[in-house]
Amino acid sequence: MPEPSSGDKLAKVDADRRLENDRRSEQRRTMAASLLEEGMLVFEQGDSGDQAYIIKSGVIEIFATADDQETILGTLNEGALFGEMALIDNSVRMASARAVGGTAEIYTITRQLFEDQLDSANPFIAKLLSILAANLRANSALIAGSGD
Repeated sequence: MPEPSSGDKLAKVDADRRLENDRRSEQRRTMAASLLEEGMLVFEQGDSGDQAYIIKSGVIEIFATADDQETILGTLNEGALFGEMALIDNSVRMASARAVGGTAEIYTITRQLFEDQLDSANPFIAKLLSILAANLRANSALIAGSGD
């Protein structure tokens, strides 16, 4: 069988790139956007997690509560992904998330969309995500226990 020409290879790369762009555009269209007013919760610590989120605009604060005391873990801005841990390892939420500083708009990534992406990823990447999630949860539990 003859070797493909460089023109054929470039055409294939270009076609692959167009398919990938089409796939990403479809994903953006299928991700629902939600508006959150200041102080509205996205999820609470201990909730089961079947969605992750990307901030379209605004600010989301991540916080944990222990012994009726809130600890701010981080503040996320436009473009940030959060809530992904529960999708990776099917565990409960380690923290809560809420809109701060005004209205925030977030995209929702469903479990199905996440799993579709993971299915098309290299199996090494999927396993690596699971290991990183387990390590992060274990370290968080250790840190939470050190305050006793």
